[in-house]
Amino acid sequence: MMRAVRAVKSHLRKGDDLHKALMAYRATPLSHGSSPAQLLMGRNIRMPLPLSQDKLRTRWPNLQVFQQKSQYLK
Repeated sequence: MMRAVRAVKSHLRKGDDLHKALMAYRATPLSHGSSPAQLLMGRNIRMPLPLSQDKLRTRWPNLQVFQQKSQYLK
């Protein structure tokens, strides 16, 4: 619970809207992998844009794993 309060306070300090801060918290997966919104409604809620900077970064696949899978499929 303390982590939730810290996350909401962090968003408010950044100047985010209260509704966006709560929506971001509700859409963020917890330690067991499901978000509070997913636990409540049984599905993920739609967010306008990812608010986390990690979600905005490009993730490149591991080249070695890609080559191994490519060789395996040939």
